[in-house]
Amino acid sequence: MIAHCRLENGTRKAVILLGDDFDARFDRQFQSVDDALVALGIGSGRVEYRVPGDCAQCAIDALLLCQYLDDEGVTDVVLAGWSFGGAVALAAGSICRTARGVAAISPTDISQCCLRWMADKPTLLMFSEDDRKRRTDNLLKIAARSNPHSTRTIIYSQVMSGKAAADLVCWISEAFLS
Repeated sequence: MIAHCRLENGTRKAVILLGDDFDARFDRQFQSVDDALVALGIGSGRVEYRVPGDCAQCAIDALLLCQYLDDEGVTDVVLAGWSFGGAVALAAGSICRTARGVAAISPTDISQCCLRWMADKPTLLMFSEDDRKRRTDNLLKIAARSNPHSTRTIIYSQVMSGKAAADLVCWISEAFLS
């Protein structure tokens, strides 16, 4: 597994950004989110999946990065993922003891147990109008299975517009406070 990290000395918080290996659009947007988080003193990590497309294996990759960060003294992690990476973030976040929250942007379908295991961890589900038109049934299932007390669902006209990216950075920084 190959991982890329940006950690300042003494950083105790980091976000793991999990992309969708099939769509590089959002990966470019992650850079602006990454820069904004580093400016707030929040480190970051990225994973190059060993077995792209296999959610369980990719979640293991994310968990390995969580363990590495823990070994480096990073005690609090938020996982954020786009599309397939959103499903990976939810799967890994459901069992990671250092995860303080999970942000899933346009996630693909995930299992019921992942959402049940999220319990009261802060969860952000971000969707675009296009997502809603294409995958309405899937999105409704995800929203219905999530914990309404700890989950925030936002629909944007375009995911990762400037406003959506700013909201994501704000939500991640707030997740470390809960």
